[in-house]
Amino acid sequence: MGSAPVLAEVTRSGRVESVHRGAIAVADARGRLVAQVGDPGLRAYFRSAAKPIQLLPLVESGAADRLGLGPRELAVAAASHSGSPAQVAAVATVLERAGLDASALACGYQEPRNRQSLARTLAAPGADRSAIYNNCSGKHAAMLALARSLEAPALGYLDPVHPAQARILARTRELAGIGPEAAHFGVDGCSAPTLHATLAQMAMAFGRLAAAARPAGAPAARIQAAMVAHPDMLGEPASFNSVLVQVLGDRLLAKLGAEGMFCVAIPTAELGLALKIEDGGSRALGSVVLEALIQLGIVTPNELGPLAGHHRPVLKNWRETSIGELRPAFVLARLSGS
Repeated sequence: MGSAPVLAEVTRSGRVESVHRGAIAVADARGRLVAQVGDPGLRAYFRSAAKPIQLLPLVESGAADRLGLGPRELAVAAASHSGSPAQVAAVATVLERAGLDASALACGYQEPRNRQSLARTLAAPGADRSAIYNNCSGKHAAMLALARSLEAPALGYLDPVHPAQARILARTRELAGIGPEAAHFGVDGCSAPTLHATLAQMAMAFGRLAAAARPAGAPAARIQAAMVAHPDMLGEPASFNSVLVQVLGDRLLAKLGAEGMFCVAIPTAELGLALKIEDGGSRALGSVVLEALIQLGIVTPNELGPLAGHHRPVLKNWRETSIGELRPAFVLARLSGS
């Protein structure tokens, strides 16, 4: 990625101090590239940006309904949550409906970002170090629920050949337009398989997800609606992904991924957007995502509201003096015929 273009600049006292490079691809449900910045053939791992797609088989199969999982549980299953008491309770509900508990989770303990839960887990030697606090535990609970619905064992549910995982991986490949012979899955931070794909393929996957979310009540539309109804399940209240869903969730389905990944499905336009920040950091994601949505005509600057601070965040020093900003620094190249 050495030649990746600059997507965002960080200024100090009127001069550029740092830059964040990367690439963006925008595609429709047919896989036709509509716009780009940098190389749409750049390969990366989907990471947690794939969670809404990984949840699809549970909803499409009818298993979510049979288990009585409502919008709150679907939202936490699509989230990278912060381990708050409410979020952990929602994960526990998914597990309970599947006849399981937190001991079945194979994602490992992760210190919660939520301060109340963190204090509890670090309170004393032998305090709770349950994997239910992992920010991917909702996804894992949903995978276990799918396994149970298929009458497959909970043990080994992360193995690519396990019936539940095989169905999830096949659905992910299908949306990304990748045949089984060309698919490569790495190991995510939570130990689940994560697809390696080009940004163009990821954008197509989210373009197809966008098209699938058009009919009201369709599985993809239910996932989008669940995230809109319960943004409190998605992460810390002030996090970019949570605020984005609160403000624009009726127009899009958006998910952050680790190492600078972000994907967006735009049902009204049947478009998908995928971007990767070269340095793997998340600092510039809000600015870049919002600028891309503005340039695509999905939102205007006047409609950003609480998101405005994520578009061009003001940087302050320890005395709370404004000393610069983080600002987008790219122009989407519209492709012929788009």
